[in-house]
Amino acid sequence: MTEAMTASTPLAFARGLVAHLEHLCPIRATEAAITEAKKFLRARRDLRNEPSDRKGYEYVVEILLRQEITEYAEDILRVPARESHRQIYSSHFHTTSDEPKLWRTRWRQFRESHPAVDTDDDGHSRRADLFICLGKVGLVSVEFKYLRPTARPAMHTCVRQIRQHLTRHRACVLVLYAATPVSARLERAVGEIRDGLRGCNGFVVVMTGPPIEFP
Repeated sequence: MTEAMTASTPLAFARGLVAHLEHLCPIRATEAAITEAKKFLRARRDLRNEPSDRKGYEYVVEILLRQEITEYAEDILRVPARESHRQIYSSHFHTTSDEPKLWRTRWRQFRESHPAVDTDDDGHSRRADLFICLGKVGLVSVEFKYLRPTARPAMHTCVRQIRQHLTRHRACVLVLYAATPVSARLERAVGEIRDGLRGCNGFVVVMTGPPIEFP
């Protein structure tokens, strides 16, 4: 384990990532950025010949932030970009830049190297969206959610899902993208989620911006 990994515990890393995202989110959530993210997603779907009417709200949110999260983790953990996929990788083909065959290979290798990726939920395998490996210390995971304008997050579902990840991950960050206009109850709901995650290494980041719309 490198000195950088030892110095960055899952709790410290997650807190640092949350602070980084809270500063970054207002910058990234623009109409232009959303348009580019949707184009990227459409190109990824085309590689798999997926229907043109298929949506992907959470994919767009992940695409908006994935590069910055990856670069942040590379810097903190001192991971060379060429080796990044071994320690920082997504469970979603649609949010990476890898060709289909390469993504399948890299995702299989990541899961084999870090079996804690998959968690058991009453006999069903569940996994988060994005993973950062802190060496032998374990995994920090990131989950992305999208809220339509004026919508309120499903508090119990969010808490249950993050706690499920934390059965095997050392920390987990939930990124909630709330499209404007935001619900008047959003702040209260986020507070309830944070209360539900009290006592565990679960964190919430709220990102607000233009709605993500599909034809």
